[in-house]
Amino acid sequence: MKLIILSGLASLLWAVSAFAEPGDPLAPEATARKPAVRVPLGKSPALDGRIVKGDYGPATMLQDLVVVAGEDKGVAGRYPTKVILTWNQRAFYVGFRTEMPEGARPKITVKEGHDAGFPDDAFEIFLTVGDNDGEQFHLGGNAAGVTWERNLGKSQDDWGNWNPKVTYATYVEEGGWGGE
Repeated sequence: MKLIILSGLASLLWAVSAFAEPGDPLAPEATARKPAVRVPLGKSPALDGRIVKGDYGPATMLQDLVVVAGEDKGVAGRYPTKVILTWNQRAFYVGFRTEMPEGARPKITVKEGHDAGFPDDAFEIFLTVGDNDGEQFHLGGNAAGVTWERNLGKSQDDWGNWNPKVTYATYVEEGGWGGE
């Protein structure tokens, strides 16, 4: 049964991507990539919200991120964002920087609290243990430093019962915003 569903999904993705425009996230070159990366063992960065050269070595760099919700779901983000990933025995570390045009500021509706600010401009990451059928986690935060965490393997009623230790620092300046 699972093989048939996966085969049907693969056929659907092929059918959708075969007719996609070049540069489309559903084009064959985009759907053929696996959304998985190898993250090297590194060192602990300062966790002050700013990515400083040498803070993360060695690390994996990501770019060309996509929107995960709303009308633009699946398309390239409005502003270019670069992400750096590493880990050590203490934690998993994520740093990012979103470039914005002069005069633009990230949308912030909530400046304090936890599990709020979902409509704001935010950085979110989805982590999976093992393959895509493994445990899945959702971590995010807005530009003001308000965070949310979800263990997607649990029912929505239990999401508030999973509270990992998360340190999240952000900054906003002319030309963009970022965080760790």
